[in-house]
Amino acid sequence: MNVGIGLPVGDPAILLAWAQRADAGPFSTLGLLDRLVHRNPEPLVALAVLAGATSRIRVQTEVLLAPSRDTALLARQAAASDRMTGGDLDAALILWLIAGP
Repeated sequence: MNVGIGLPVGDPAILLAWAQRADAGPFSTLGLLDRLVHRNPEPLVALAVLAGATSRIRVQTEVLLAPSRDTALLARQAAASDRMTGGDLDAALILWLIAGP
């Protein structure tokens, strides 16, 4: 069974230590949320950094807000991140945003 862990996005300074501990432990995947109104790190950039600091564990976006990004740039960034991690990027996308009242 593969079990992933969602990393705390509220404090980017601790992400590296969390990722390295997860890599040394039983987890198969590290995940990061994408949120617009909080001060969390940009997920694809942060996951690329974390993939470089770990050796075994896969990285994934828990939810990536695709409609808030340029489509071609998002595709290029995701493809580059996947290549640079040796195929260890899993992406979960939201493909639409619901308009407010």
